[in-house]
Amino acid sequence: MDDGGVGSGGDFSFENHTFDKNLCLCSTNTSGCTSKPGSTTTHLDYPYAAVFDNVGNIFVTDQDNHRIQKFLLITNNPNNSPIIQSTYSSTLTENNQIFAQIDCEESNYYYETIQVEVNESGCYNLVSKSPIDTYGYINQDYFKPITPTENSFSYIGPFNANNQFKLETSLLVNTKYVLVVTTLNPNITGNFSVIATGPNHVIFNRINISWSIQKIYSSQLSMDDQLYARRGCQMFNYYYEAVKINVIETGYYIFTSNSTMNTYGVIYENNFNVFQYRKNLRLEDNTNGCNNQFKISIQLQTNTTYVFVVTTFNPNITGNYSLLVYGPNNITLNPINNLPQVFQSQYSSALSTTSRKYAREKCRSVNYYYEDIEMNVMTSGSYTITSHSDINTIGNLYKDRFNPLNSLENLITQNDEDCDNSQFQLVVDLYVNSTYILVVTTYLPDITGKFLIFASGPDQINFNPIDIQTIYTSILTKDTQTYSRVCGRTQYYYETIEINVENSSIYRFDSNSSIIIYGYIYENKFNPFNPTDNLVTRSNYSCGGYEFQFTAYLHSNITYILVITTFHSNIQGPFSLIIYGSNNITLNRTINHHDECIIGDRCNSYTKGIGLTLDDILRNEIQLNHHDECIIGDRCNSYTKGIGLTLDDILRNEIQRNTTINNQSFLIKISIALTIIIFIGGLINSVLSLITFQNLELRKVGCGIYLLSSSITSLLTISMLTIKFWFVILTQINLSVNKLILQIGCISIESLLKVFVYADTWLNACVAVERAVHVSQGVKFNKNKSKRIARRISIVLPLFVMITLIHEPIHRHLLEYTTEKYTSQQYDYLTNQTDQHEINDTDKYEMEYHILCVINYSRSVQDYNTAILFFHLLTPFIANLISAFYIVFGTARQRSITRTKQTYIRHILEQIIEHKQLIISPLILLILSMPRLIISLISGCVDVSNNPWLYLSGYFISFTPSMLIFVVFVFPSKLYMKTFKDSLQKWKRSIYS
Repeated sequence: MDDGGVGSGGDFSFENHTFDKNLCLCSTNTSGCTSKPGSTTTHLDYPYAAVFDNVGNIFVTDQDNHRIQKFLLITNNPNNSPIIQSTYSSTLTENNQIFAQIDCEESNYYYETIQVEVNESGCYNLVSKSPIDTYGYINQDYFKPITPTENSFSYIGPFNANNQFKLETSLLVNTKYVLVVTTLNPNITGNFSVIATGPNHVIFNRINISWSIQKIYSSQLSMDDQLYARRGCQMFNYYYEAVKINVIETGYYIFTSNSTMNTYGVIYENNFNVFQYRKNLRLEDNTNGCNNQFKISIQLQTNTTYVFVVTTFNPNITGNYSLLVYGPNNITLNPINNLPQVFQSQYSSALSTTSRKYAREKCRSVNYYYEDIEMNVMTSGSYTITSHSDINTIGNLYKDRFNPLNSLENLITQNDEDCDNSQFQLVVDLYVNSTYILVVTTYLPDITGKFLIFASGPDQINFNPIDIQTIYTSILTKDTQTYSRVCGRTQYYYETIEINVENSSIYRFDSNSSIIIYGYIYENKFNPFNPTDNLVTRSNYSCGGYEFQFTAYLHSNITYILVITTFHSNIQGPFSLIIYGSNNITLNRTINHHDECIIGDRCNSYTKGIGLTLDDILRNEIQLNHHDECIIGDRCNSYTKGIGLTLDDILRNEIQRNTTINNQSFLIKISIALTIIIFIGGLINSVLSLITFQNLELRKVGCGIYLLSSSITSLLTISMLTIKFWFVILTQINLSVNKLILQIGCISIESLLKVFVYADTWLNACVAVERAVHVSQGVKFNKNKSKRIARRISIVLPLFVMITLIHEPIHRHLLEYTTEKYTSQQYDYLTNQTDQHEINDTDKYEMEYHILCVINYSRSVQDYNTAILFFHLLTPFIANLISAFYIVFGTARQRSITRTKQTYIRHILEQIIEHKQLIISPLILLILSMPRLIISLISGCVDVSNNPWLYLSGYFISFTPSMLIFVVFVFPSKLYMKTFKDSLQKWKRSIYS
């Protein structure tokens, strides 16, 4: 650090990651700095970063001491500040204590210890003056003669004239310093003085350091002593002795040994666990002492138990030793004789080309050899399991069972190379009455080689390889029993095998067959009409492929039924069953007698009574396939449909997923064409109607306002229908649509479409009602009143419809479920024995994901919804019907009273001719609205796929009233047509003018 580093915030660096603030902050050179780390307030240990404040103080991250140190800026310098001198004089004699300046050398240096205190913080010079060559140390808080440099922030040789030491440092008030004065050469005595100069007086007081051997403990390591693994990955072949330590005074203590052996020392806090040798470990050493002996310096606290373990650097070494303890006060050392015995267990085997393989990661290549070993312990406790091999091994420990198809299932722990030579080590708690599976495999694929498993713990571990094979061979023929493995498919040939085991254990089931077989295991019995009862486990289909393999824990006192069937229906052929386990098992084929009183399959069955019917005679000749169309979803997520069909229901089974529009079915293409036609026709209709009814003369009565509003709602209806159609198409084709978008569409689109449709229907009914009122009142009809009422209704009506339908978006949500899907394809099957690929031209089984928009109503809300449905569909319908009849028959009756010369029938005919447009308009709307009424009232349980064209046609026809406002209301009316033509001519003139 240069001069500007402190005051100006310049470059700042640490040498060997340490920095002594007392010396370096007031010195113009770095001669006083030391690279020795420490934990006192004047030391740093691995400083990481430093920052300056605006007055020059330094804040340093003292990383290994877990603190931030503040370094005060001391501005005075002893070379230019007022000098106050203090002197201390004494003599080194043969009565002084002696120590060794260098470890392991003879203690032949006389020394004197002086306590130094200052009244003012600042920079001070300490210079020795003596006829002998002097050497000095300055420590903070304490000085240990056995380790003289420990805790010293400076030790200084004869850097001054005449081989005298000189120290320039900063000293702080309220801080205890220990100055050690000794000689440069051994066995030298003589007078000396220490002259201190600085901003204030320095107080010197001679002190005696009580630091001596407080305890010597002698013992030996013999072959009768216990062994443990000093290095966890090695075998338990290090003799050791554990000694309990108690101190009566808190302070720093030094432990060292004296022995002909190369000793190793470890100190623990609280207790020593021989099975987890790293737990509670405080310090360990083997070379800091002399002659390959350990030396550990540590601060010990009273009321705390410590355990010192003496062992050797090399394994299997015995011999005598002495444990020497230095410290401020006496301590007690008591050997611990009740440590638990360590038991060792071994298991050796080899991975070869005949070993089983698996995919270490799911859905990856099956190219890792492995061996699974069942483990049982007789005593609960902590165990260490280590591998020793020339190959790079990996260890995985499982609870109860190992599933090679899902290597993460039941996994407790795993390890790759915690030990040298790329070997694994597992440290785990194991319990009695539990079964564990150790799987030994390799880091790289297709590697073989020998391995040794070494285990240690409070008791022996029983290792049992799971490699005993039991082979069962049979064939499925046309005479074999059949059942319905999948709902709707009854022709699955199957064979039942009774399984009994001598010992409870884990067993793995595999197969070898040219056909794709499927397996189930049941407890006690198998019911083909309810194959989920008593089911224990089954084969899997994952990673885009089928796997027969599965594992199961079988108990010795339980009978199991293994059902071997086929993955696809109507498949026959031979098969071989291979069972791996720690013991042989007994397999006996059984015949599962059907109850002839029960007919049907697993999904739909019936118990027959007395007598035969023609149905019984012809049943085997007629295949009935019944599905409950009211329920959609799977057994975990299902939904019961209610009244009414939506566009989703009609198109759901017609849309092909992940397929372009060009490759969709003809019905979908026609639907797209119809949607485009309806949209274009509705757009033209709405524009022409808006041109007509924007005329102020027509809007002087309520009909004009209603029809203008109807033109707007018609445009909104057609637009929302188009959005609805494409939303259904695109979300069913592309399954990757964001779920939030699906949720928003589910809640809003269908609800808004109903609001626009119902509002449009009500507006048409308002037109019919007002015309009937107009005819009824004749010349008394109040146009202004009609206009005011129409404006209010046009505003209130949409709000009213929305309020009545507010329950629908609240109860709409997404239903997610999966179904089994079978698609015909060539299946490339790899047989187990021959490694030959065979082609099976059959169905591929997949789990297909579905997400639908559904409504779940409570009983009361469902009743309300049904009532609202009838209200919005039937009330406008009845209003149109009554208005049409009233216009004809009411007017005819009124005129027949005043015009008696004509018959009542004649008046009716005249009214029909005169008001034909008033009759034609509502009748056309009624006829076109009928499909909507029918679709809305039809049961949701109907199978739409039987007549998709019928339901789709009716659905689109129900929206034609929204695109026929101009045709229905304007075209038949001479007044409206004249107004339209005038508006069109006016519009043309404005364009060309």
